[in-house]
Amino acid sequence: MKILLLQPPIEDYYETALRALPLGLCYLKAALEKNVPGVMARVRDLRSGLGKRPATLPPELSYLADYYGVSDSSPFCTFSRYQRFGAARIQTMKLIQKEKPDLVGVSSLFSPYFREALEVARAAKDACRCKVVMGGAHASAAPQSLLADGAVDFVVEGEGERPLVRLVQALHAGNGFEGVPNLWFRTPDGDAFTGRQENFAFADLPAADLSDLAVGAYRLGKRPLCFVQASRGCPLGCTFCTAASVFGKTWRKRPVEAVAAEVGHRIARGYGAVDFEDDNLNLDPEYFTALLSELTKRFSGSGVLFLAMNGLSAAGLDASLLSLMKRAGFSSVNLPLVTADAGTRQKIRRPFSVSEFSATSDKAFELGLSVTAYQIIGLPGETLSSMLDTMALLSSLPVLLGLSVFYLAPGCAMAGEGLRDADFARARSTALGPDPLLRDTLYTLFICGRIINFIKSLDAGRSRISLGDALAAALCRGPRKKMGAEILRSLLDGKGLFAQTPQGLVPLPRFQTALFFNLLARTPEITTLSGGKVRSDV
Repeated sequence: MKILLLQPPIEDYYETALRALPLGLCYLKAALEKNVPGVMARVRDLRSGLGKRPATLPPELSYLADYYGVSDSSPFCTFSRYQRFGAARIQTMKLIQKEKPDLVGVSSLFSPYFREALEVARAAKDACRCKVVMGGAHASAAPQSLLADGAVDFVVEGEGERPLVRLVQALHAGNGFEGVPNLWFRTPDGDAFTGRQENFAFADLPAADLSDLAVGAYRLGKRPLCFVQASRGCPLGCTFCTAASVFGKTWRKRPVEAVAAEVGHRIARGYGAVDFEDDNLNLDPEYFTALLSELTKRFSGSGVLFLAMNGLSAAGLDASLLSLMKRAGFSSVNLPLVTADAGTRQKIRRPFSVSEFSATSDKAFELGLSVTAYQIIGLPGETLSSMLDTMALLSSLPVLLGLSVFYLAPGCAMAGEGLRDADFARARSTALGPDPLLRDTLYTLFICGRIINFIKSLDAGRSRISLGDALAAALCRGPRKKMGAEILRSLLDGKGLFAQTPQGLVPLPRFQTALFFNLLARTPEITTLSGGKVRSDV
């Protein structure tokens, strides 16, 4: 029996190519080939390495033309082109016809791209009339939104390894599907669901099989990049997060030796960067310490670079663990603050204090680790003043700002029930939030984050200088720095913000200049990435 596992293309204003490796499909391939004799499973990525082309903006997002309609090449640009990243439908059909699978599995990982996933399902039906099963985060949060399409025969809710193995066994034996866990399927009486059951023990799963993906297809700079999972699940229950909809709230880990052995196998294949795609890698400090110690023992001096782009928390990430990370081969840390407002943190169930976050970022900087700190703007109930205070705090720390705009993601506690196709399409940061009255504000704050990061990139050494002096020095540091300094100087002079276009400077009327000055007023000093201080006076 031949199984084809497909990652669909996406359509948006940008793609995070660094995060595109289809790790979940590779886990499914490994589980199938371990548990089903004679099965042949192949993973194909229809998203990466297949180019990009203009796409039609969906009607639910038509209002974004007012925000992203200018082709801006300045350091403060947002987005300008809505594009398709990955295979066209005809390419997908040709691939499926060539493979001739008995079953096609389609990943529906992100809700805003559910239509692209369904397009792949329809292409599979048109290409070979095979059975189609879908899974992933969106499938787990809104399974019937996919099963309603006639091209989809089955939807898996939650972790997929055991359900897919049992489904393939049932198909091969010609049995019914009532004994397949976590499965949605149609019956003459309507949609049926077999109920959630435990997956195979995470520690017993075979390592993800990346053999269908070329080494070097995913890169961090010049380094071939791969993903590894040491743990699954997160018990924290942040109300905006969807992680529990797939992996649940029970945190499970693999043996340290097994994780290190997998890393060694990846390095031997030629990978030079390894990203841990855990939801909460450092939840258990004792386990994290053991893992870092083993990585250091085995790979110190190998030149491999480790990352944890998805799941580090400042909670419990003390000086000892940060030092171990540095020795193991980490050069950066990504830390989600989300918000500095205590009341909002309590509502969304963020478990740590702002002082703990600040101490962690300062210690990471002292150790030579670069830090990106993440803030979500537009959280329900959070005031504009609170958002500005969080941005001001991050501006004062030696970190890059990573701003994202809140959206209601199916499967998170905030979303509740009743989301529809239009809501799915808007479940992305580029949609500028669910409240039309806040969009100008969120658009402005997003650009302000880029302005702050530009200022942080101005090398002030360890000295204190004024923003005016920093901009004057930037005029002599290359064309891009000069462009940014000139546009920012114009903004500081009260002339508004301009985009740099092929036709020259174009004003951006949606940008709220007064809001930018409000942020500066709350930020007496901006700490640069070199540890210097830039006074916000000009």
